[in-house]
Amino acid sequence: MVRYLFLQEESASENMNPTGKKIPYDSITMNAVTVELNQLLIGGQIQDVRQPFPHQLVLTIRNRDKTNHLLIDTSAQFARVHLTSTKRSNAPVPSAFCTAVRRHMENRRITSISQLGLDRILHITAAGLDEAPTTLIAEIMGKHSNVVLTDCDGRIIDAAHRVTHRINRHREILPGGKYMPPPAQDDRVSPFVSGSDRHILRELAESHLTSLAEISSALQQIYEGMSPFLANEIAARGLAAADVVQGVGNAWNAIFRPASAGTYKSVIYRDSDGLALGAYPFASIQLTETTGEPAG
Repeated sequence: MVRYLFLQEESASENMNPTGKKIPYDSITMNAVTVELNQLLIGGQIQDVRQPFPHQLVLTIRNRDKTNHLLIDTSAQFARVHLTSTKRSNAPVPSAFCTAVRRHMENRRITSISQLGLDRILHITAAGLDEAPTTLIAEIMGKHSNVVLTDCDGRIIDAAHRVTHRINRHREILPGGKYMPPPAQDDRVSPFVSGSDRHILRELAESHLTSLAEISSALQQIYEGMSPFLANEIAARGLAAADVVQGVGNAWNAIFRPASAGTYKSVIYRDSDGLALGAYPFASIQLTETTGEPAG
């Protein structure tokens, strides 16, 4: 499934598909990744921690006689979290952050993996037999992406990128401080809540939205974690139907019913030369000029 989503490396992830759309690592993609990581990594032992580059952290996790490599990338262009088959070398001298993660997470077992709402924020918690749990928090937010290590009381042990008051006066990320998540989208509705589609269907009926841009914008304003790509997908499917309101409702059910059950059918997209351009948790009608194949 999602472990095959990003077999392509950074050079391939950079490529646009023939339609000119970049396949994003958005909130629903992280949700699909979270589902799979729970299936494969819970109970696994973290055997190795590496930081091959300042923006990359790799955890080697042994679980049920299988070794998995979990990549956390905080680079501005390719920020993401996923399993990888690519072996990465270690930095000659480990950073202070890498050393801290090793000290607090190596040889411990993963007890929980969770996404914060429908934000691109992933919590990975590990604990030892006689040791308090620690949590690695991957914040996938473009140029503001970060990885933060916290103790059982939610205090910061260290971070890949320390953020001082001078950089962000609203949210310091420094050792010893209390970890505070990025501001939540409290004014938005979770699309995973039962019946949440009624908000967009009512907006369509009352405001008579007729263009892809209008419907996509409304979706992004109403719902938490609604990326432009996902909003455009729902809008495009709705506009392809004879009745737009019914079409959007059908698109919503086709996407979020299986997503709510954790039954994603991920697809890898390739160009005419077979180069992997990216992947998404389900088949997209926006990518018709590419070749899609099941991801596992």
